Amino acid sequence: MEIPNIFEFDDLKDKADNLFIENKFNEASKIYENLIKIDQTNFLLYGKLAISLINSNKIDKALNMLKKAIDINPLYDEGYFFYAIAFSKKGDYILSIKNFKKAIKINSKYNEAIIALADTYLGNGDFEKAIITYKKVLAFDQKNINSLIGLGVSFSRMRKFSEAIFNFKEVIKFDPSLDYVFANIGNLYSLQKRWDLAIDYYKKCLSINSKNLQAINSLAEVYSCCGDRLLAIEYYQLSLSINSKQADICNNLGNELLLNQDYKKAFIIYQKAININPNLPDAFYNLGTLVEMNKDYQKAIEYYIKAIEIKPEYTYANFGLIRCKNFLCDWSSNKELSRFINIVAKSKNSLNPIDFMTLEDNPSNHFIRAKNYYKENYITSNEKIVRKKKNKIRIGYFSSNFHTHPVMILMARVFELHNKNDFEIYFYHLSKSIEDKYTKRIYKCSNNIVDLTSISDAEAVSKIRNDNLDIAIDLNGYTRSNRMAIFSRRVAPIQITYLDNPGTTGSDCMDYILADKIIIPEINKKYFSEKVIYLPNSLQCVDDTLTPDPIKLNRKDLGLPEKGFIFCSFGNPYKISAKEYNIWMNLLNNVDDSVLWLITSSEIVKSNLKRESEIRGVDPKRIKFSNKVSLEKHMSRQNCADLFLDTFNYTSGLMTYISLVCGLPLLTLAGKSFSARISTSVLSAISMTELIAHNEAEYEQIAYQLATNKNIYKGIKSKLIKQKQESAYFNSASFVSSLEIVYKGLFNK
Repeated sequence: MEIPNIFEFDDLKDKADNLFIENKFNEASKIYENLIKIDQTNFLLYGKLAISLINSNKIDKALNMLKKAIDINPLYDEGYFFYAIAFSKKGDYILSIKNFKKAIKINSKYNEAIIALADTYLGNGDFEKAIITYKKVLAFDQKNINSLIGLGVSFSRMRKFSEAIFNFKEVIKFDPSLDYVFANIGNLYSLQKRWDLAIDYYKKCLSINSKNLQAINSLAEVYSCCGDRLLAIEYYQLSLSINSKQADICNNLGNELLLNQDYKKAFIIYQKAININPNLPDAFYNLGTLVEMNKDYQKAIEYYIKAIEIKPEYTYANFGLIRCKNFLCDWSSNKELSRFINIVAKSKNSLNPIDFMTLEDNPSNHFIRAKNYYKENYITSNEKIVRKKKNKIRIGYFSSNFHTHPVMILMARVFELHNKNDFEIYFYHLSKSIEDKYTKRIYKCSNNIVDLTSISDAEAVSKIRNDNLDIAIDLNGYTRSNRMAIFSRRVAPIQITYLDNPGTTGSDCMDYILADKIIIPEINKKYFSEKVIYLPNSLQCVDDTLTPDPIKLNRKDLGLPEKGFIFCSFGNPYKISAKEYNIWMNLLNNVDDSVLWLITSSEIVKSNLKRESEIRGVDPKRIKFSNKVSLEKHMSRQNCADLFLDTFNYTSGLMTYISLVCGLPLLTLAGKSFSARISTSVLSAISMTELIAHNEAEYEQIAYQLATNKNIYKGIKSKLIKQKQESAYFNSASFVSSLEIVYKGLFNK
C-alpha cells in the first residue's frame, strides 16, 4: 500500500476505524501502520494499532506500539490499560497488574481498568484484593453488573456462600434477564446441599432460557442427590435432546438408570458415552460397576483396567479392580493391595467402607472411611422429630432385602415373635427386589407394608414422618440399595443401625448401634459414631424354626471322600484371603486324607483356588466344590463336614448360626473389627470359647488338634449339642424379649 497523502488521511482513518469495529483487525492494522507514517506523533494511532495487534494475537508487536504511544503521551490511560491486557495475554500477571494500576492512577474513575484489575486478581487467586477492587467501582457505581458478578465469583471461590449469593441477587435486582446468574445462585445453594433453594433458582434460570444446559444438568444432579431418580433421568434426557454429544451427561444418565435398576438402558447409555468420548474413564468405571453387580467379575475387571489405562490414579477403578479380583480369589495384586489400603486409609476419598471389610482388620481405618463416606455423600438434618403419644410403640424396619437374604433369614422369626400388644410394626421396602416365600412370611407379620421404591428421598421422608414412628431400624447401612439419605434427614426420634452393616456408619444421624460386649468391646466404642447398646447374649438374632431338608445326603452323594477329615468353609469365597488359605493348605499337608470343601459355582474361582493350592504343595483334587442350594438342603448336607474354618477379616454371619445349630463345630479367629468378631460373639454367647483362636498360629493348632485327636473332637461335638439345648442364643423368643426390653428402655428415656 502506498503512503496516503494528507488529503486521504481522514478517509482512511474512518475506514480503519470501521474495520476495527467489524473485528477485521488484520486489515485495520495495515491501514493504521500507513497512517502512522504520515503522523508519527499521534499516540492514538499507535494505540489503535496496538489493540488491533492484540486482537490478532501479535502481542510483542503490540507492546512495542504501546510503548511508543506512552512515550508520546505519558498520561495515555488507555495505553497503560492495553499494555496490561497484552502482558496478561503473555501470562505476566505482575506487569499486567502494574499497568492497570498506572491507568487507574491517571484516571481514578476508569471503571473498565478497575474491573480488569479486579478480574486479574480473581484469575490469579488473590480473592481478597479482587473484592477490595470490585468494591471501589461500586463505591461510585452501585449498579455495576460486572463488579457485582466479580464479587459473587470471588466470594464463592472463598466459600463465603452467603456473601456470594447476596451479590448475585443484587445483580438480578438490576438485570433480571441474566439467566446464568440464577444458575450461579442455584450452584451455591447446591454446594451447601440446600436442595430446595437450588431447584428454585435453576428453574428460574430455565424460565428465562429453557435451553440453559448448565441449569438443566445441575437440576438433574440435584434431583439425583435428593434421591428423585425419575426427575434426574427426565432432566438428563432433556439435556441430551438439546445436545446429544455430551459424553459426561450420558454417563450421568447411565448412573441414574443404574440406581433405578434399569440395567439394560444403563448399559446402552454408558456405551453411548464411550462412543462420544472413548477416553472417558468414568464411563468405563461405571460399566465395570454395572457388570460387577451382575456378578460378571471378569468382564468388570476388563472395564476397570480400561478406566485405569486412561486415568492411572483413578482410586475407584483401582479399588474396583482389587475388589473383583478378590471375588474371583485372584490374589496376584496383594502387594499393590497393601499399598493401596494404606493410601486410602489416610486419604479423604469417599469409598464405601463396606468394601474394605474383607481387606483389612483395622477398626480405626474402618471408622475414618465411614465418616468420610457419610460426610461426602449425605447431610444431616437438624430437624427434631416430636414423639406423638400412642397406645403402642411404633417400630419401623427398613430394608431393600425383604426376600430370601441372610438378614431376613435371621430376622423373620423376630418379626413373628414381636409382642403385637406392645408394638406396632411397619416394614419399609427401600428398593425393587424379588418377592418369594420370605417376603410372604415377613409381610404376614404386619398390615403396615410401605413401598418406598419409586419415590424420592424427600417424598419418602415425608411419608415416613406421617407414620409417626418412635424407632426406625435400618437393616441396610451402606450395603447395596441402601437409602441412608432418608435417615440423614431424620425420620424418627430414635434411629438405629443393625445387622447387615458390620460396623459403624460414621454418621451423626444414627443414634444407636445394636451390639454385644464381645463384638464391640468397651475399648472399641471410640471407633463408632453411634451410642452402643449391648444386648445380653450375642447381637445376632436367629430363627429357631429352621430345620434341615428331610432327605439325608452322604459324602458319596456329594462327591466327597467317604473316609478322612473334611474341613469346610461355607461363607462367600470373596471373604477368603491368602492368609487363611495358607493355613488351610498347611492343614491339608499335615492331616492325612483330609480335604477342603467350599461353596461356589464360579469356574474361575475354582480354577484360581486350585492353582493356589498347587502353589502351596497341595493336590488340587483335595479341594472340593459344591454349588449353592436351598438353605434347608445345605443344612442337611453340611453334616458331611467335620470342621467349619471361618475367614478372618470378615467372618461368617448367617453361616455361623447354620453351622452351629446343625452341630457342625466352627473355628474362628478373634479379630479387632466388628466384621472380624461376628463368630467370636456367637461362640462366646454359647460358651464355646475353645473354638476361638487369638492368633493365626493358635487357629492352625486348634484346627490340627480337632482333626487329629478324636477325643478332643468328640468332646467339642458333645458340648455343642448340649449348648444347642441350653444356650439362650439358640432361642428366638429369648432374643426378642431382650430386644423389646431395649426398645422400651429407649422409648421411655
